[in-house]
Amino acid sequence: MEVKKVCVVGASGKLRRSMVQHALDRGYEVVGVCRLPPSALAHASEPA
Repeated sequence: MEVKKVCVVGASGKLRRSMVQHALDRGYEVVGVCRLPPSALAHASEPA
C-alpha cells in the first residue's frame, strides 16, 4: 500500500493541531512547515 503524504504549511498556527490530527487519523504521513525557530517549537504542542 502506498503511503499518503501531506505537508501542513503553517504547522505552528491556530489550526495546526486539528489539521495534523485530521490527516494522521486518515493514514497520512504528515510533515509540518513553519517559520518558527526550533527553540520555539517546544511550545507548539501547547493549546493556543
